[in-house]
Amino acid sequence: MGCASKGWNVAVNMTILRALYPDTGASQIKLSEQDCTGQVMGDLVVFKQSYTKCSTTSKTTGDTLIYDNQLVYPESRTPFPIIVHGYRWRVDVECDVSRVEEVSTNFHPNRTIINENQHVSSSSHYKSEVKFFSDGTFYKQIFGNPISLKTGENVYVSVTMNSDDVQVKMRLHTCYTKPDPNADARLTYPLIQNGCVVDPDTHILSQGTHETRFVFSAFEFPQSHNSVYIFCNSTFCKTTDTSDRCTQVCHGSPALVGRSLWTLDSYADRQKRFMLT
Repeated sequence: MGCASKGWNVAVNMTILRALYPDTGASQIKLSEQDCTGQVMGDLVVFKQSYTKCSTTSKTTGDTLIYDNQLVYPESRTPFPIIVHGYRWRVDVECDVSRVEEVSTNFHPNRTIINENQHVSSSSHYKSEVKFFSDGTFYKQIFGNPISLKTGENVYVSVTMNSDDVQVKMRLHTCYTKPDPNADARLTYPLIQNGCVVDPDTHILSQGTHETRFVFSAFEFPQSHNSVYIFCNSTFCKTTDTSDRCTQVCHGSPALVGRSLWTLDSYADRQKRFMLT
């Protein structure tokens, strides 16, 4: 049992399953729906369907979005039954996706399948992608590690949610900079706090449910002329959640909720720097 930021990552061990049920067919194992079958990979049948498909249901509990489904093996005399009178076995599966922090995945060991309902679960985190552009049309992307910018040059930033789930939205609420990742808190310079622009040269250009675009003017720290690190924080919510925490507007008082680290580098997951010339 495993989870990804975008969907299921469930594997069924056919060697073990056929020891219990010798006539088991891989194509007969479904993720709820008739068409939601797995991919055979060696002795595994792997299900990687999106959270938006296969009759997956979702609910919100605190800082977690919970997705529920079932792996089933319908008993039928025909390969593709229209109706089902019973199941050889059913296993409830659950993915708990954190609404905050950066992406990571935890895998939990599966249980032996027996002739009754069981429940297995795993957890994941949503992931966001940051891209940097040199123009306001967001056409000319800046590549490199680190990237090189001139002081005073406009940098256009796109932060997107790496999920196609229309039931989930992303709120980008804080972006701040440091001359070094381990620099003292007194050297932290904010660009955006609690959805509010606090730097006079930073402007939010657009905000959607899955993407926020903003622009800021490149600068340098007197303590470190050669590097600037930028960090952004976001919260993920159900699209129907209209609480302050989940509404993409300026709330006036800065507050950090969760933590995701991004940098001026579209290829790396962790702290990188950009060079100012």
